Amino acid sequence: MRQIAQATAYTVMLKVVLSADHFTAATGKTVAIKLSKDGGAFADPHAGATNATEVSSGWYKVALDQTDTATLGDLVVRGTAASCDDSEQICQVTFSAWDEDTSEHNNGGSFGAYLQIVGGIVDSTGDAVDELHTLHGLSIPDPVTVTPTLRTAGTISQTISGNGTTTSTVTRTA
Repeated sequence: MRQIAQATAYTVMLKVVLSADHFTAATGKTVAIKLSKDGGAFADPHAGATNATEVSSGWYKVALDQTDTATLGDLVVRGTAASCDDSEQICQVTFSAWDEDTSEHNNGGSFGAYLQIVGGIVDSTGDAVDELHTLHGLSIPDPVTVTPTLRTAGTISQTISGNGTTTSTVTRTA
């Protein structure tokens, strides 16, 4: 199955044969094109009613535009012509995290929102790990100072309460 990056112009080739013997290459035919996107009903491509262009020896091509390939999932390209078997190609439209035109990561659409969420989680996780390092004295510029009632490290402050023998409670105050 061909994979096509989402919202990318792409040319699909179809082999068209005569229905009389299901083998002989069909030449000189008008091959009408219909598309089915992600299991939807067949319809004209974005450009409207479209005929494939003959290449040779029964091969025809159809140029799909960015709108034709904008829907993720299966994309079926069907060509029909009088006295010919239907010719179909199934393609898989997939998200591409790399934009070939700009040589950059594709941060648009829902994937861009996903990246922002993941980035926020990574940032907050990194902050939490930094705080743990600081609290446990693993951060060189922020030594830990511990007294019977207080623990401080950098900008983090914790109070210690309890009897110190059987029970101690540490509560963050800053």
